Amino acid sequence: MKTESYVVQLFHKGKTWRLPVKVQELGAGFKISAEIEEKEICFARDDHDGLRAINHQEDFDPQFLYLLAREIQRLRQSDR
Repeated sequence: MKTESYVVQLFHKGKTWRLPVKVQELGAGFKISAEIEEKEICFARDDHDGLRAINHQEDFDPQFLYLLAREIQRLRQSDR
């Protein structure tokens, strides 16, 4: 199992966040997750080839999760 680790930095509602992100290769698929306030947020592909949070949506602002997903994608694309 291969694991990639990133630190995502984003600015939301006056606060700068630095969040650890892990991308784990699991057979033919991937598990993409970020840790926020001791909660693991997992992401899945959406219908538009983006990422969307699949858990803890009620715990965090939807715009924050959207920005985090976009930053994860941007980092992964620039790493390839």
